[in-house]
Amino acid sequence: MLLIAPVFTSVGMPVEAIGLLIAVDAIPDMFKTLANVTGQFTSTVMVARLSHRHTVADLVDTPLPAAAS
Repeated sequence: MLLIAPVFTSVGMPVEAIGLLIAVDAIPDMFKTLANVTGQFTSTVMVARLSHRHTVADLVDTPLPAAAS
């Protein structure tokens, strides 16, 4: 946000408006974070269901396959 100060100056906007933008940007940022977390959670659940591993114990207790040498 501080890198846009020269842009504000060149357009004729007051640089003090950056503080207002930072305050207002927090609200949409929360929704972006919520969408990110929901997407990650959904993809994890889908992969677990497609691999027929439905419990955390199934995911934790399953040994990793041996590396091909």
